[in-house]
Formats: sequence, structure tokens, C-alpha cells
Amino acid sequence: MAGPVIITDMARTGSDDLHWKASGTCGKRDFTAQTILYKGAPIFKIQGAGSVADGRWSRGERARVARVCRAAMIVELGGLEPLLPSRLPKKRGKPRRRRDPNVKYHHSGLPMNSSISALKRSR
Repeated sequence: MAGPVIITDMARTGSDDLHWKASGTCGKRDFTAQTILYKGAPIFKIQGAGSVADGRWSRGERARVARVCRAAMIVELGGLEPLLPSRLPKKRGKPRRRRDPNVKYHHSGLPMNSSISALKRSR
């Protein structure tokens, strides 16, 4: 297991709050991480790290560096998450039917006292 993640430099690389560059050390190894947009949100990626199969950085080390860099970015922004214009509000799902606790239900979701033909159609 590597040592602690220490960020030595954190700077904006763009005019908005979505593009950042951080450098520091993870254990005894130096890193440079930069944000990319993934699903409309900025995430930190270690630059020049290659693939996980290369073995330079483990998946856990990458995640730990990204987590610490994101926390430092939020502190730089004054404790606020960056505004994400491409994020859409979550849609509400279909309202679920309430089940009566005194009625037994078939695995199809119909009450057991419903007609046999309705149960056959539900398969």
C-alpha cells in the first residue's frame, strides 16, 4: 500500500470551474492529474499513467488520488460543487402501487383473489 496523497499544486486551467490541474505525490511517486468531463462532471485522471494493465498505478491508487484532488478542488471553490450545465434533473419514476398487507399476492404482482384468466395473462 502506498503512502499518503499530498497535493503540492492546484490550479485552474480554464476559465470555468470544470478544468483543473493538480500535482503532488502519492507515497514516493510524483503525479500530475487533470480533469476531464465524464457524463457532464469533472473527474481527475492521472496523466501519463498508462493503462491499469501496465502496473504503474493500481486502480485503488488512481481512485485515491482522484478523491483527494476532488476534495482539494472543492476547497478551492469555497466548499461549493462546480456548476454543471449538462446535468439534467432526475426524472421521477412511476409511482408504486401500495400493497395491502392483508392480501396475498401472486409473483406477477396481482392479488391472489383476482380471476384465474388475469393470472394466466400476466405470464
